[in-house]
Amino acid sequence: MVIYVGCLERPNLDVVEPRVMQVNSEVTWMTPTINYLTAGMQPADPVEARKLRMKAARYALIENILFRKFFSGPYLRCLIPSEAKWTLKELQEGTCGNHSGGRSLAHKAITQGYFWPYMAREAEQFVRKCDKCQKHTYDQATCRIT
Repeated sequence: MVIYVGCLERPNLDVVEPRVMQVNSEVTWMTPTINYLTAGMQPADPVEARKLRMKAARYALIENILFRKFFSGPYLRCLIPSEAKWTLKELQEGTCGNHSGGRSLAHKAITQGYFWPYMAREAEQFVRKCDKCQKHTYDQATCRIT
């Protein structure tokens, strides 16, 4: 086996400044809060601007990721709608999924460190669409498995 060792006088790659490319340009529920926290952008309406300032106090921007400050726990990572759907599916049907109810699924998402508005409602809707959950549901009104 022969090994050749050589010294370079200059880098073999052109060193250029890193360029940032915005990958996700869709407007989500997080956009106004992120714009306010990064650039101080507020709506023209004074009432809406005050609402945004009050709401933004409950959020933190860490390394360009929005987190919701949680009263009795760690910061919760805010998710866009597509990430929220994937998270619900993974928590419900993934490796440790147990096809739990809607409220339980939303609570599990919070304990895993995620947040998005209307979590409980979306989790309930997700469970209603799950075929396995509907086949093996527990009817609380009659206290029997249906």
